[in-house]
Amino acid sequence: MFELADNGSLFFDEIGNIPLDTQAKLLRVIQEREFRAVGSTVAHSANVRLIVATNKDLKAMVAEGTFREDLYYRINVFLIQAPPLRDRRDTFLAGLSLPEEVLSDRGA
Repeated sequence: MFELADNGSLFFDEIGNIPLDTQAKLLRVIQEREFRAVGSTVAHSANVRLIVATNKDLKAMVAEGTFREDLYYRINVFLIQAPPLRDRRDTFLAGLSLPEEVLSDRGA
């Protein structure tokens, strides 16, 4: 996947669910900008912009020891926090182009 994303962007959804051993491998790719395919002895370089998302509190996970601190600081460069849709229902519903009677039938 890093090879395909070379000179582009790669999106990791729910990065908080990645096991610690995989976090170490991801950190190595971020730091060294190279990776080895499974079973290969040849290193490939990759210039990739990572975009990550999670609904977990990564800082708390670092404190608990379930998320690597060094990876946390590597990926926490530009933080965008968005409240969940349930907390901004009016904003979300304003973007829908459904008739009002359809919305009211669905409990919106």
